[in-house]
Amino acid sequence: MLEFLSPDSRFMQLLGRVWDLMLLNFLTILCCIPIVTVGAAMAAMHTILLKMVRGEESYIIRPYFKAFKDNLRQATPIWLFMVLVFLILGGGIYISNVVLASFPAVLKVIQFFMLILALMLYMYVFPCVARFENSFSGTIGNSAKLAIGYFPRTVGMILVTIAVAAAGWFIPQGFPLFICFCYTLPGYVCAMLYNPIFKRIEENNGVVQEETGDDWSVQPEEETADPENDNTSPAE
Repeated sequence: MLEFLSPDSRFMQLLGRVWDLMLLNFLTILCCIPIVTVGAAMAAMHTILLKMVRGEESYIIRPYFKAFKDNLRQATPIWLFMVLVFLILGGGIYISNVVLASFPAVLKVIQFFMLILALMLYMYVFPCVARFENSFSGTIGNSAKLAIGYFPRTVGMILVTIAVAAAGWFIPQGFPLFICFCYTLPGYVCAMLYNPIFKRIEENNGVVQEETGDDWSVQPEEETADPENDNTSPAE
């Protein structure tokens, strides 16, 4: 029993990870409330999640808000751009399927295909903001190329995101758990999927692989938080 409750036991490490993900999720929800800051909140979340996946010792609260502040300027225009894209595509799909019943079927297929492409882009754009410094167009373009160039991983990221969202919507009994992990659970799995891609870029001194285009500079590592001033457990 004592070994089971030891801080080094797998159970306690798992419990600590669950707590970290729950705390990070609530911080992300809090920073998403102003709506316009959603992009910075998601980028900050992926900054912490990537450290968790890589097993780098990191605290949650202070590094999160530091990443939020550092990414606010770069992430906000990208977030507003993504909102505009989804509004245009979503509005077009609504009009073509509800308002205009005689809308050509081929155009409906094209609209749906474009929506899938936008969702693929969304899977990478904020992780890229979190880890790399680049221009607006460079981030959008390279994120799109990563989404297409690593299509199987992209599909996995989309499926896990949709699965968690569907579970929260269709299983009312699990809604409290959904609130606790709605962002960080799919984000953590996505980080496991895109981490090998990012490592390949970093090992190439921040230069994207030939098939993905422009150069990126890697974000500087954050300083280690002071345990005395941060009451959260480190991400394993």
